[in-house]
Amino acid sequence: RFDLISDCDYKNYTKVKTEKLDASEVGNNALKYKMLNCDSKMVRRMLEFNDFTEIDGHDWNLLWMNSSTAKKIWSKLNPYQKINHFPSSYQITRKDNLSRNIKRMQEEYSYEE
Repeated sequence: RFDLISDCDYKNYTKVKTEKLDASEVGNNALKYKMLNCDSKMVRRMLEFNDFTEIDGHDWNLLWMNSSTAKKIWSKLNPYQKINHFPSSYQITRKDNLSRNIKRMQEEYSYEE
């Protein structure tokens, strides 16, 4: 199920699309997630609504974390594991880095406005 929820006010939200995950696609394996160095009520609520179970161990399907640890974990992922960041994602998610990278690309490829 997908709902749009504001981080500021996750209790009052507008439903955009409601589509329950199909359990037959998952098989007998329970969906498990882990939160690492972050706490997003919106993410936790949506995962649990879709029958994900929060765990503390290493046998998770989804790891939700801050971006500073992505590089350490990326190379150790199993094929069934996903994380919410990729290595060096801060280069485009932080405005200062994004601006610097855009300017560098414009200079590199002679972009003129």
